[in-house]
Amino acid sequence: MIAGGNVIFRQHPLKGVVAIVGIVAIAIVAIVSVFQPSRRQNDRIEALLSKVITESKLQPGKEGNPGQVDFTRLIKDWASKYGMSAEQAQAEVDKWVDDVLANRNDASKTALAEFYRKNFHEAEELFRKSAEDRLSEADALEQRDQKIRQQAETLTAAAVDDLRHAGDSSYQNYDFQKALEYYEKALSHVSRKANRQLWAATLVDIGMAHESLGIRVEGKAANEHLAAAITAYRSALEVYTREQLPQDWAQTQNNLAVALQDQAARTEGTKGAELLAQAVSAYRSALEVRTREQLPQDWAMTQNNLGLALRAQAARTEGTKGADLLAQAVSACRSALEVYTREQLPQDWAQTQNNLAVALRAQAARTEGTKGAELLAQAVEAYRSALEVYTREQLPQDWAMTQNNLGNALQAQAARTEGAKGTELLAQAVSAYRSALEVYTREQLPQDWAMTQNNLAVALQAHAWARSSVPFAPPSEAVSRFIQRRLFPLITSERRNY
Repeated sequence: MIAGGNVIFRQHPLKGVVAIVGIVAIAIVAIVSVFQPSRRQNDRIEALLSKVITESKLQPGKEGNPGQVDFTRLIKDWASKYGMSAEQAQAEVDKWVDDVLANRNDASKTALAEFYRKNFHEAEELFRKSAEDRLSEADALEQRDQKIRQQAETLTAAAVDDLRHAGDSSYQNYDFQKALEYYEKALSHVSRKANRQLWAATLVDIGMAHESLGIRVEGKAANEHLAAAITAYRSALEVYTREQLPQDWAQTQNNLAVALQDQAARTEGTKGAELLAQAVSAYRSALEVRTREQLPQDWAMTQNNLGLALRAQAARTEGTKGADLLAQAVSACRSALEVYTREQLPQDWAQTQNNLAVALRAQAARTEGTKGAELLAQAVEAYRSALEVYTREQLPQDWAMTQNNLGNALQAQAARTEGAKGTELLAQAVSAYRSALEVYTREQLPQDWAMTQNNLAVALQAHAWARSSVPFAPPSEAVSRFIQRRLFPLITSERRNY
């Protein structure tokens, strides 16, 4: 999080130019004075690219590939903030990058330019070299007079930023272990006493790296990484207080909640339930600062995350308390959809529609009569809405996930519907499962394939019974709940942190 001041680009004529005889010479001086970029302008672009590196780290999800990061939105936001057109800002940045790469006389600046060109490996090496050079220089300065100690501290802070950016480069390249090593090395050169905010920011980096590793490994290693992420975030919150740094506090609360939620998913019994309760509390804390009025997209993201945590909490809670948690989860998803619209944020809208549908279906499983049937109808509608954005051509795995979930909801709906309408719902469920299997193949996604094959088999059997003359007795309430919770597993789409 780098706060930028108001920046206005101005052209500064050269000062102190000795008069040159001849119109041509004067014209050349005039041209140079107009087009020569000022040092301040270069510094502003360098600050922008440093911010781009930091904020682009938020883009990688659990699935993805290096090079998918998009800097366009960040540059557009920057251009709008400073009263420039997106084209002007892009041209200024491109020219700065071209000049730096042509000269290559400053490792840190060259690294910024290479990162902007998405050459993350080259950026990593250059940031590492710049950090080593600056740390060597910082060590030398420590041996000099006390008067230059402040310069050494400034240089150390810059080196720490270089190490963090080297980690960011590795993070963007999905090398989270290497990113963690860079962040930990950065932390070794900064203390809470010397630079509180830089110390806290580096701890957040460490937490994010541990979190990204924790969701990609299994067993003891996963729990260790997630526990380390939680510890790092909580340490950062000792500096990031709501009173002094409210937005950093809220972001770190959200990150903490995600790590707690992921750890809870790997923890059984009362300990897991306690972790989920802590996650819900952290999300609600973040929402004290992330309001719809001031930070609408952060508010919507946190509402979506809160809905996921509440639904997970409800799955471990029986009776009216569990039903109330599901109602809160549905409410949180609907709140997120007030900001996540199909027109402005189509993928976030589709993702939240899927999450809403999952919560509605879980709520329906605990609700009898017409109310439960209405909840299932709403779930089916939400899944179909998500499929308006999740197409097979553009987002095949999201499309298959939602088709499977739609099949589950249709099958649950059919279990409550008699006659030809119930048979038609089963036929639609069969069709949805078969659509999912077009993407969920045994070769590429064997577990998803097996799950969907199981769901399809149950739907086909129910459909065959419905079409036959053999009377089919509806299952008891207990059996219905078992079928919905065990035979038709849900797949959830999540908005990750930060």
